[in-house]
Amino acid sequence: MFVNGLPLGVAEFKSPGIQNPIAEATNQLLRYSNQRRALWPDRYSEHEGVERLFRTNQLLIASDFFEARAATLGAPPEAYLEYGSHRFRELSVAQ
Repeated sequence: MFVNGLPLGVAEFKSPGIQNPIAEATNQLLRYSNQRRALWPDRYSEHEGVERLFRTNQLLIASDFFEARAATLGAPPEAYLEYGSHRFRELSVAQ
């Protein structure tokens, strides 16, 4: 997602037919942003990704057809939270 020419969001969509599509999309986003080496230094030693794309990025989205999870740059995979519409509920006012 670009706003005034600046990349503010990156979304990775995977087919729901593959095994663990959200995990695969999250892994791909971590690779694009060159974060896998920091999270798992014993598994990844190569420089990978295009860090320039993520300098102004505010939101990462991993999705398949049925589910979407979002996080900010630097978040580990377990920090990607379900994204969706929720009904607003009225807050009680303290007396």
